[in-house]
Amino acid sequence: MLFTKASAFSYMAFNLLCMPCFAVVGVVRKDMMSWKWTFITISYQMVIAWIVAFIIYNICGFIF
Repeated sequence: MLFTKASAFSYMAFNLLCMPCFAVVGVVRKDMMSWKWTFITISYQMVIAWIVAFIIYNICGFIF
C-alpha cells in the first residue's frame, strides 16, 4: 500500500497549512515590501505545516 491512514491524514494536514500559491506570495511580497519578510513568512508556514503533519502522523500511527 502506498499510503497508510496515518500518512494520508498527515499529507492532507500539510497541504492545508503549507505555502499558498505563488500569487499569494506575490501579494505578501507587495504588502511586506521586503523579500526578507516574505521568505520568513513562507518559512514559518512551511515549518508549522511540517510540525503539524509530523504530530498527526505519529498520533495516527499510534491509533491505527
